[in-house]
This record gives sequence, C-alpha cells and structure tokens, in this order.
Amino acid sequence: MKALLARRLQAIRSPQEAPDRVERAFRTLIECNRTLFTARDESELLQAFCRTLVQVGGYVLAWVGIAEEGGAVSPVAQAGLERGYLASVRITWDESEYGRGPTGTAIRTGRPCTVRHIPSDPHYAPWREEAMRRGYASSIALPIWLNGRVYGALNLYAREPDAFGEIEVRLLSNLAEDLAFGISALRTSAGRQEADAERSHLLDRLREQAQQMQRIVDTVPEGVLLLDAAHRIVLANPAARASLRALAGVDVGGVLTQLGNRSLAELLEPPGSGQAVHEVSTNGVSRRFFEVSAQAVENGSGAGGWVLVIREVTRQREERTRMEQQQRLAAMGQLAAGIAHDLNNVLQGILSFADLLRQEPGLPEAAQEPLRLIMQLAERATRVNRQILDFTRQSASEKHPLNLVPFAREMVYLLKRMIPEHIDVCLEYASGEYWVNADVSQLQQVLINLATNARDAMPEGGRLTIRLSRDLFPEGASFPGFRLPPGEWVRLQVSDTGHGIPPEILPRVFEPFFTTKERGQGSGLGLAQVYGIVKQHNGYIDITSWVGQGTTVTIYLPALPDERAARREEGIPQGKGELVLVVEDDPTVLEAARAALGQLRYRALVTTDSQEALEIFRQHHQEIALVLVDLVMPGTGGIALCNALREIDPHVRVLLLSGYSLDTQAGQALPHGVVGCLQKPFDLEELAWALSRALREERGAASGSAYPPA
Repeated sequence: MKALLARRLQAIRSPQEAPDRVERAFRTLIECNRTLFTARDESELLQAFCRTLVQVGGYVLAWVGIAEEGGAVSPVAQAGLERGYLASVRITWDESEYGRGPTGTAIRTGRPCTVRHIPSDPHYAPWREEAMRRGYASSIALPIWLNGRVYGALNLYAREPDAFGEIEVRLLSNLAEDLAFGISALRTSAGRQEADAERSHLLDRLREQAQQMQRIVDTVPEGVLLLDAAHRIVLANPAARASLRALAGVDVGGVLTQLGNRSLAELLEPPGSGQAVHEVSTNGVSRRFFEVSAQAVENGSGAGGWVLVIREVTRQREERTRMEQQQRLAAMGQLAAGIAHDLNNVLQGILSFADLLRQEPGLPEAAQEPLRLIMQLAERATRVNRQILDFTRQSASEKHPLNLVPFAREMVYLLKRMIPEHIDVCLEYASGEYWVNADVSQLQQVLINLATNARDAMPEGGRLTIRLSRDLFPEGASFPGFRLPPGEWVRLQVSDTGHGIPPEILPRVFEPFFTTKERGQGSGLGLAQVYGIVKQHNGYIDITSWVGQGTTVTIYLPALPDERAARREEGIPQGKGELVLVVEDDPTVLEAARAALGQLRYRALVTTDSQEALEIFRQHHQEIALVLVDLVMPGTGGIALCNALREIDPHVRVLLLSGYSLDTQAGQALPHGVVGCLQKPFDLEELAWALSRALREERGAASGSAYPPA
C-alpha cells in the first residue's frame, strides 16, 4: 500500500484525476491494514489482499502463487480481470522457458521481477498472446519470504506499459513483506502474549508506514491537503503549506475557510460545466493563479473528510498568454508582410521615375526642390516600410561601408538621452577611420542592447565606455572560445563599471531566454540577439567580467580595406550597351526599370509574363547579358522561372528583385544561376551597382546580395 500511495501521489499531474487517485491510495492503505487484523485464516488473508489491490488500488489483476516442490507454481488467490488466464497458462519456477517469466524469476532469485512492456519482452513469449488478449501491458512479481525461504509470489498486472517505477517496486516489496508477516502470524500465533507482541510489531510497522507515507507526500510537487470533517487541516505537504501561506494564511491544525478569492464551500462543490478543476487566485497586483480539486473521503468510522490537491499554474498562465500574443503577432506579421510587399512596388515606381527626372539635364530650377522633396518623402516611406518588414522578420540585412567613428559619435549622443544622468557615457578611439561592412540599424541594435544591460548593472551610477581600435592579427591568433582568421579587424568594445557577472553564469549569457533579471524585467534575448547580429557580420564576440568591478563586451568585425571604402565616393557605374531582360508583373515598376536601364546606358527587353519571358530568352539568350526577375509573380514565380531559364542556357545570369526577404526566400535559388539579389524599393545608384556587380560575377555562379559595393 505504500507503493500504491507513492505511485498515485507521484502521478498527480492531471487535475481531473489527482483527487481520485489520492483517495484510492489512502483507502488502499486503510483496507490492507484492516485485512491484517481481521483475516481469520491464510486463504481469507490472501484473497482479501488481492481484492483490495484490484478494487481500491486499481490494478487489473492480482494473484498469489505458491512455489510447489518440483518447480510448479499453484495459484491460491486471485482477483480482477482473470477470465481463465491462470488456467490457460503454465507457470513454473525452474530454469525452463516457463520459469523465466516474472513469477518464476521472483521465486527463484528471491528478488522482485518487473516486465515493463509485455508485448515486446522476450522472456514473456509463452504467455504473451493470452496476456495481450486480456489487455495486460506490464506486470510485477514480488517474492513472499517465510522462515528464510521463498513461499511464493504476489503478482500484479497493469493496463499501461512501464507502470512500475523504482519507488513503487521498493514499496511494493514492503507490501509483500507485510503480507508475509500476516501469513506468519496466522500460522504461528500461540497465546495472547505472543499475539500481543506480534500486534505491537505490526503497529510499529504501521507507524513506519505512516512516516514513509509522510515522506512520500512531502516529495509530491503539487500541494496535498487532508481535511477532517470540521475542515481542520490534518496533513499538508511542503507544497501545500507554501500555497496556504499565499492563499489562506493558515497551517496544519487550523480550520480552512477560504483559498484566495474563493470560499472553501465553493471549492468543495463540483466545478462548473466543462471544467475539471476550480481556479483560484491571490489578491493584489502581483497575482498568482492556482488550480484546486477536491475529493470526499471516508475513514473507518464513517466521518467525512476531504483531500484537496493544489497546483500553482501562474507560469503556465503566463506562457499561455505569451503564446497567444505570439500567435496574434504572427497573424499581424503575415498581413503586414503582404501590405509591405505591395507598397514596395508603389515606392519603387515613385523612386525610379523621380530619380530619372532628377537626371534630366533640362529640368527647370523650380522643379528641382519639389522633386527633391518627393524623393525624400519616398525614402522616408521606404524606411518605414522596411521597419514593417523587420517586424515581420522578412527584411534583408543591408550591409554598406560604414565608418564607425561618426556612427559611434551619433550613438553616444543618442545613449546619453536614453540612459540616466548618473551614468557617464563616453567614446574612446585613436585617430583614423574605422571602416567595416555593416547594417547600420543592426549595429545600432547591438549598442542599444549592450547599453541597456550596462544601465541595469549600474543602478547607483557609473561609467559606460565605447572604445574603437584596429588590430592586425597574425596566423593562429586565438581568444577565449574562438580563433580569429589572420588579417585586419576593427575592435568595438562596450565596458561598464557595474556589479559584474559571476563566473558560473558567464558561459551562459549568450543563450536565448537565459536571464538573471527578475520576472518581467528581461526576456533573455538581448545578448542572444547581439551574438546573432555579430555572426551575421562575420564577426566574433567575447565577454569578460569581474564581480564588483564591471563587464566588457568585445566585438571584432572584419576591417574594410580603404580602397573598398573609397569606392563609395566614385560615380555611378554605367553600362556599355549590354542587353538586359526584365520580368516584372507590376507595369509601373516595369516601365520604371526600362527607363532606368536606358539612363544607365543599358538596352532593355521587358515583359510582365513569365511564359513570354521564356520565349524572349529562347530567341535572344546569346545576346542577353543579364535577366532581372521579380521573385514573387502570379503563375510561374521567380524561382521557377530561374530554373526554366537555366534549362535553356546553363550559364544564365539572374538578378532577383523582391519586396520580401531575399535572405530567406531566394536562398534555395542561388545555386541556379542567381548572381545577385536586390530588395525593393531601390534607387538608381543601388540599381547601377547591382547591375555592375552582377555582370562582373562568373557566369552561373551564385553570390550574396547585390547591394552597392561592399
């Protein structure tokens, strides 16, 4: 019965089933103990034990077999779903195949034997068909020792596989010992003195059982309460006492009248329709939520009592709320992505035609300022639209040559307005320029995340320092956790004078969702995001910290050669009359592309239809130097068109255009002749550099994004 209690209490995971299982455990314990006192002979004792284990304990079959001379096992008591099973099978305790099952093994070895999965256990083959026909999935046999030898075995069967855990096996062995003690007492009791001694020994065992029961209850993660008929708390495990402090302010011995915002009278009634448990919560701002289920129990005298199971679900409620929010954001993201894609096509037309007008030599002076405002507003709308794509995680990473000195100055200016005045923000760097190839918005996010962490680490004030330097590393230069490739690197450091990070926590700081902040004060994604952005920039990141002194995050980014940075100052590259095929389903964008290509001294063939594009390419593929393809089109999409073009000419060059993410959608097409990618909307300079770079690529080779020189 101890094992039954352990199994039932440990299994309290479903709020709907938990109270019933707890009640069974208590009632099984009571009934088995009563049997030890009331059985008049051995047969009655064995039969009563089997019946109690099935009716109260919930096993599908229980039986006792005696080890006979010659190796046979004779059933002497059984209860449950037997249906002729014991008569239809042969069970021995010798070394034959009929003695290698759980019963024979337990008798032969004197140790419990468990079959976790009857359908697959090789030693259960002689009895498998009959067992599966009756729904037995797992079983256990426990030896019954009398006078120094194995008398027989107590056998239990369950409908579910692997039903007997380690604790349950140990405690069921104690139950078999109790049964053996009862058999011995019935066989050998002689005189009142001996009977009283045996009764005293039995009472000691019962007290030990009660102590074991308390220890088992104490390990259950859910709160378990036992109330008497007057609603006085008779028993409570540690989890229940913690819940009582939050919900009721009473402890063991006190009378329970209320749990949180619900009266006990409400909780003792069945839950409402469609509910398995009652929900209660604490009062106040920081509310905690609990599920409570109650089950009436009766003791031997007939007086009523209650078992209450209390389970805190605050974290589950928060996770459910977070999941619902994520689902809403995902739905919003899908809608926003579609809108942003359509808006990109509109902006592409505006920017392209405005850019073409600006290049007209005879443009009146009066039209130049309105045209400049048109382009300025269109570019602002483009930035807003890309922010929408950032929200939906469908924006491409736009890397451009970036001098970190003016960038860092602007960030310091911004951070001084974000961070409290008692924290000094400063910038340190040696003279010179620090060019890298970077996405400005992503590097801004890196510094904001690091500065936010530094601010939180200095609640009493301190110093936040951003440092820039250039380092030239030889072959094999190594740092904690990584080895830098040889070459020139730009080092970006962010240091604070805060409380520091303990050494046992430091290795985990870049793990997603890992945080040491209080609940609600941090998501655990800040440093993980920083790590991801640095890796996207082909960089390396390291963190050092000293408790009580501060933390330094060091980022290494590949330095951009001065001549590559200087190319930003060159003029817009021009074509040399190359023939370019443009495939774009939006007529306005198509016409703008035709005009832009002409402005850049390219010849153009244009179409809005994928099938027509294939016909044009089939006729002119030897002349066509490059194909511009919209990634998302009705019917045959951009990726499928790329593949079809490659079937005509394996060496075709394709430049993809899209208002969606190029990183995520075009990746699978890159090996099939794509030499560049360009995200809408783009201006004339961006298109010029993309064309120039695409035409320089080896035919049929794949490259990354065709942004301006990097």
